[in-house]
Amino acid sequence: ELNGEVGLLTDPTAAEAEANPDRRVVELAGGDRLALRPENLALPRHAPGDAVTLEAEFDGEEEGLEGAAAVVSTLTDEERGLGFGARGGRVVVDVLPSVPGGPVLHRLLMWPELLRPRPFRPGDVVELAGLQGDAALNGRTGTVAAAEGAELE
Repeated sequence: ELNGEVGLLTDPTAAEAEANPDRRVVELAGGDRLALRPENLALPRHAPGDAVTLEAEFDGEEEGLEGAAAVVSTLTDEERGLGFGARGGRVVVDVLPSVPGGPVLHRLLMWPELLRPRPFRPGDVVELAGLQGDAALNGRTGTVAAAEGAELE
């Protein structure tokens, strides 16, 4: 049940280090701490189109983006020409605008461990894609609504 969970690698307490000298301590979002074998840990992997939350502190013109919603993107040819690439280990994200339909104002290179998977939430503006049953809806935009009644079953 813990496979796929994302947590922060943290320093062990003295008691944790003594009880589990060959393990690494991970703190989960709820505050639970787990001592895990290194072979059971992996860096998060993100694919273009994944919705994520930024879990980093920012300053300068990016100040205030802590906890912002973003979408994993791909490098443009211009960015590749400037020397950015997959070898650096970072992921490019487009921070979602605060106004539905607004332009993307921030495009950032982030370390994967600073991105948390983010489920879509009521109020998010989304573009429909990959629908096979009603392909005519692909490309249209909509707003995520909370499920009600029979939709919850």
